Amino acid sequence: VTFELQNFDEEIEKKFIGFLKQHKNVIYIASLSGRWDYKITISAKDPGHFHEILKEIRLKFPIIKEYETSTIIKEPKYERMIGLV
Repeated sequence: VTFELQNFDEEIEKKFIGFLKQHKNVIYIASLSGRWDYKITISAKDPGHFHEILKEIRLKFPIIKEYETSTIIKEPKYERMIGLV
């Protein structure tokens, strides 16, 4: 999920990140440049569960102006970066 945020300050952003970091279903968080501010990966058991998690995040943080979702269908290549740099 990618998020565009609005009307936030450093304190609210820290709360947002803190919430995502402690959420057991959020397995990846990245700060972005460009149109989107953050990208997260949610691990959910099915589409309904995914929707519940996303709704929880959106209701708790009205700073989310816009979001976009995508689903991983296949990962033809995935390498861990440990030891590559």
